[in-house]
Amino acid sequence: RSEGPFSPCRWTSRRSHAKIAETAPKVLQKLVDKRLDLGSNAPILEALLDLRVTPNENLEVSNLKLFGQEIQDSFPKTQVQTHFRSQVNLDEDKVEVDSVSASTLGYAFISSDDTKITQAQVGGFSLSKLKPYEGWNALYSEFNDLWRLYKQIANPASVTRVAVRFINKIPLPLDTKIELSDYLLFHPSTPDHLGEISQFFTRTV
Repeated sequence: RSEGPFSPCRWTSRRSHAKIAETAPKVLQKLVDKRLDLGSNAPILEALLDLRVTPNENLEVSNLKLFGQEIQDSFPKTQVQTHFRSQVNLDEDKVEVDSVSASTLGYAFISSDDTKITQAQVGGFSLSKLKPYEGWNALYSEFNDLWRLYKQIANPASVTRVAVRFINKIPLPLDTKIELSDYLLFHPSTPDHLGEISQFFTRTV
């Protein structure tokens, strides 16, 4: 299992709210256009498009329920996303929990077959597509439609981050020696005397 490439792009809009929905998806589309679309053969377990925002100061998290109501036919399942915070004091003789607080970040809306999840939060919006992978064009088109709806309801002050993420799983034979170059366009190389690579981690920004 490998995670990547993960392509964050910090970007802040100083334009009017009416321009946000037009500009942010275009930045995201530039990231998508540069990627190879492998169609149904892609080893992608999850494809994610994500926007982080500066929330409108008048937004109440309960307003995001309206988003779920509008997309209920396609995303009938709802999960509340809650953030828990606690402070623990460690003493030599005892452990004390000083305070515990909980706040609702937003909601996750899930398709009936559990292959698509869209998250509407005070701090951002995202769409995830699990297997089977259907290509970025289809995913981006749906993301763009959902983002416009989120923008109408949440009216964010600005977009602060645009991100694309893949989680890939490539089955490899274990009973024979393999060359990573047969499976990956980008891979690490090591001198022969170091032996075979058992695992590696790569992050490209």
